[in-house]
Amino acid sequence: LVWASDLEACARHSPGGFFGEGCQRLLAVPLRHRGRTLGVYNLFFDDEAQAGPDITAVLRSVGELLGLALHNARLEREHLRAAVLHERQMLANEVHDAVAQTLYYMKMRLPLLHDAMLQHDDERSLKYHADLRQAVSDAHASLREILTHFRTRMDPKGLLHALQALQAAYHDRS
Repeated sequence: LVWASDLEACARHSPGGFFGEGCQRLLAVPLRHRGRTLGVYNLFFDDEAQAGPDITAVLRSVGELLGLALHNARLEREHLRAAVLHERQMLANEVHDAVAQTLYYMKMRLPLLHDAMLQHDDERSLKYHADLRQAVSDAHASLREILTHFRTRMDPKGLLHALQALQAAYHDRS
């Protein structure tokens, strides 16, 4: 705790004559947590009265509690920031896994469709067209799922079924 009687700096920054007239002294109480000063709160006095040891002990305790509260507020703010970053990363991963890869597949299939059309190969053209139509449908469904739930839907039949469906789709496309 620090007592101050020279309040000229306060008076220069505060209009109205409070410092030096109504306020004669200032007690600065540090807001501490685990040995670190996180801030200060000030008490203003209109006379030269000195706080006793019991009052200063209470003020120190209040300073420590306020320091703990500040520390917890900073931790909570950091936790929320980390949670938002984590959610953004998960969303980016979902978009990459569900939409970007399908779009890349479509990008690879378009030249094949173009070549088949130029060669008047109707069978291959129809196959690549069907592949692209399915990929657009899959990308749209994935994007709707992400936008609705911020994550893709899990296969209700389980992981093995989902992997088998992915393998079958890959085999069909390849």
